Amino acid sequence: MTYYPPRYLFRRHELLKRAAGGNHFLEIGPGSLLLAVELLGVFRRGTLIDFSEDARAAYEALAPADRDRLVLVIADFVNHHFEEPFDAVIACEVLEHIRDEALFLDRVRGLLNPGGQLILSVPARKRLWSDHDQIAGHLRRYERQEVEDLVLSRAFRNVSVIAYGFPFINALRWVRIVQAKLQYKDKAGWSQEQQTQKSGVAYQGQFARVIGRLVNPVTAHPLCRFSALFNNRDWSEGYLVIGQR
Repeated sequence: MTYYPPRYLFRRHELLKRAAGGNHFLEIGPGSLLLAVELLGVFRRGTLIDFSEDARAAYEALAPADRDRLVLVIADFVNHHFEEPFDAVIACEVLEHIRDEALFLDRVRGLLNPGGQLILSVPARKRLWSDHDQIAGHLRRYERQEVEDLVLSRAFRNVSVIAYGFPFINALRWVRIVQAKLQYKDKAGWSQEQQTQKSGVAYQGQFARVIGRLVNPVTAHPLCRFSALFNNRDWSEGYLVIGQR
């Protein structure tokens, strides 16, 4: 049974509504590859890049038809040479791990076709910083205006910032904080790079298995539509950022 993290489902709902589609997309830090497979509904093919070997197991578990349309690269994004530009670059829960945000965004822009789409998601609101951020290897959380100004400063245009998941992921935030406290003893000595590598691996404990039986794209759809009523409010703990080269 596929486990869909609740936070992912709300982000997915907003992202797929806004993805322009095209021939070829690049996803940075694809994690469990759930989104990559869904993006094949609006793109002909995709390239995935991750510096963690954990992504390889998820890739090998894909259906052969999906593997035929997706290429996985295990490498450092900033230094890797790509053979062609992309119609979209997607990086969900990545920017908060990056020390040099400007370098990262400049690299993304250089890989986009003219008019190509940037899609980011980031944790929202600095005052919500918790043990979960520490354990996940986050360097920061973002305010709405801050992340909009950052993306605009790197010469992207038509930038919009959408809050997603309120009030549902806000309530589940406390589950993640408790989980982080339980894991702190094991992970406190990890480097920020190690924490980042493991942050995209979906938690598969007993609680996750129970939630996985109940929550999926179909059952979450009415909740996502309700949450969308609050897209312009700064009450959520996650932002989706859309821009264009």
